[in-house]
Amino acid sequence: MLNKKTVDDLKDLQGKKVLVRCDFNVPLKEGVIQNYNRIDGAIPTIKKLLDQGAKVILCSHLGKPKGEPVPEMSLAPVAPALSERLGVEVKFVDDPKVTGPETQKVAAELKDGEVLLLQNTRYRVEETKFKDGDAASEAYAKELADLCEVSAVQVFNLDSTNVGPAQWQSIVRCIKENYDACDGFVIAHGTDTMAYTAAALSYMVQNSAKPVVLTGSQKSIYNRDTDARNNLYRAFVYAVSDGAWGVQLVFDNKVILGTRARKTRTRSFNAFSSIDYPETAVFRDTRLVTFLHRPTDQPPVRFYERLEPAVFVLRLVPGMRADIIPLLVPHYRALVLESFGVGGLPGGEHGEMFAALRRWCESGRLAVFTTQVPHEGCDLAVYEVGRAVGELPGVLEARDMTPEAVAVKLMWALGQTGDREKAARLFETPIEYDIM
Repeated sequence: MLNKKTVDDLKDLQGKKVLVRCDFNVPLKEGVIQNYNRIDGAIPTIKKLLDQGAKVILCSHLGKPKGEPVPEMSLAPVAPALSERLGVEVKFVDDPKVTGPETQKVAAELKDGEVLLLQNTRYRVEETKFKDGDAASEAYAKELADLCEVSAVQVFNLDSTNVGPAQWQSIVRCIKENYDACDGFVIAHGTDTMAYTAAALSYMVQNSAKPVVLTGSQKSIYNRDTDARNNLYRAFVYAVSDGAWGVQLVFDNKVILGTRARKTRTRSFNAFSSIDYPETAVFRDTRLVTFLHRPTDQPPVRFYERLEPAVFVLRLVPGMRADIIPLLVPHYRALVLESFGVGGLPGGEHGEMFAALRRWCESGRLAVFTTQVPHEGCDLAVYEVGRAVGELPGVLEARDMTPEAVAVKLMWALGQTGDREKAARLFETPIEYDIM
């Protein structure tokens, strides 16, 4: 069974603003609520937040006003119904802009244990159809920051091509230091190595009930036709949603597991794909549709900082000479071989490549076979050129892991132990759905 993150997972809310997306899409007749079930369903959650001393801001849509105020679809009747059930006054601002100056003033003056209900969120066109690259989108992103409590830390300022193990360790230390104080983390990252960082964080921050969300853009945020605002906005929307968990990559309306994300296009806005696994969630216009929820009975979060970067990725090409492998021995502890099709070595067990790999393994090193084919993984047992290789001690199969996950998982496993057999077991243990 899979389960959602609940309000019981939220701690230390005294004095904090909590933005709650509710479903107050209640039936109205001449301004009178005809059925209170949806309101009653939200009361236990709101009361738990108030009991912890939170400042609660509620938002919801009602009907389909299509981006402009419609008096018959105002949430005004909901406020007194909430007040009656909660036993506290629920403040309401009839603000056609939803988050305009008056609403921001009331939100800023909220005291512990007080409640503010926003006007119908679909009074804003951004709620019904997010428009990228215009002034309204920029204002909407700023309003999000104004209503939420967002703190920013610049861990480093690098082109993503220069991001590697040292930077991954810095990110993990920052998350660890702030884990208890925050409900989630959004990481702005260049796209070229973002899949590597997403995979690395999946192994270095395990069992996180709080979301660790990476996002970036194909075009600079300063460009008018940028995808940056859309991606950053949706990264925050996912991070504050009830179903958010673990290390995820948010890009072009998709939420992808960190272990399954791969950059598959160099220029297009739909640059990232989820390889051989369903997306965690998708955005339909502005609505988040979640498919994979936080696993039940999840153990406490665990942080790892030790990595061993001595991993070499060798892409086989027809005619490659075997003497490349002994040259790697002094410098690397593990070798990833990107082979053809489902896997194997040219020449099979009688070839020079096999002999070189056998000597590599006899020296106590690991060798992991993966495939150059984008989907469906490798299987050394299928053909004769792979079967003998698979029987060598120290040879592992990546199966359907992404190339990024294979490389960084080896770095992580070797960073935990100097024993080859223990490192092999760590590598072969599924983590965050990286192996099926």
